Amino acid sequence: MVSLLQPYDLGPLRLPNRVVMAPMTRVRATRDGLAGPSTATYYAQRATAGLIVSEGAQPSLPGQSNPHTPGLHSDAAVEAWRGL
Repeated sequence: MVSLLQPYDLGPLRLPNRVVMAPMTRVRATRDGLAGPSTATYYAQRATAGLIVSEGAQPSLPGQSNPHTPGLHSDAAVEAWRGL
């Protein structure tokens, strides 16, 4: 029987377990949609999940679905992600 906590090979990736987490950072970015220390903390706290599906980043600030969610809509937003 396969256990949820057994390792899993996903193509070239060796996952430590079969747990998959959806992106749900919830209000962890700045008001203007920049990822920051709180965003990094969120992912660090969940780093033992087998696979974390990447953030559902908004393509534009007006397209932001919820306040304080991180985006990829400007050079500043891209740099904020790189800084994590």
